[in-house]
Amino acid sequence: MKPFCYFFGYGSLMYPDGINDRGMNYKYTWDDLIPLRINRFKRGMFAASPFRKTAYYGLLRGNENDEVLGVLFPIFDEEDLNALLINEMAHSDFNYKPMGRMYEPIYLLKLHDEAGDGSVYNVMTLLNPLDRTSGCSAPQSYLAHVWRGIQPWGDDFCKEFLETGGLKPKSYANKLAPIYTAMKKVKKFAIKIQRI
Repeated sequence: MKPFCYFFGYGSLMYPDGINDRGMNYKYTWDDLIPLRINRFKRGMFAASPFRKTAYYGLLRGNENDEVLGVLFPIFDEEDLNALLINEMAHSDFNYKPMGRMYEPIYLLKLHDEAGDGSVYNVMTLLNPLDRTSGCSAPQSYLAHVWRGIQPWGDDFCKEFLETGGLKPKSYANKLAPIYTAMKKVKKFAIKIQRI
């Protein structure tokens, strides 16, 4: 199946369990994901939830010394792209909601398929124009979900994740990771209500 575009994930969009269950029809496996390092951006707890005083991984523009290790994955149609953007509160529909957008989708780069048919694909990601997380804290359940999710990438990936703005959860937090999965379902329901 030919991709519609590609997406760069740098938090909970770096592993199949984090990508799936966001309203997209395609179900991702590890074989769909490609580690990728980007320059001139920095990862941190820059995204603030409008529902609570909680912070999530976000991306800010950086300088030539900044880099982020993340994961590239294909999006196979516009419907799945819109579902992902809605789930991440990055869709243009949120411009007209009191809470606004949590992220701004941007075109990061173009990917040339030189081994295949020569197609050129846009690569998108989610940017935070500003750090709006003053007074917010990152839920340990979220940090544990991401940390557990990236473990199959191996020690080198996890080490570089920490070196490029990733956070390791507190030791007790691994027991809380299922809470984040439940919170994702509540968030999905709340977004549906907002769209009505």
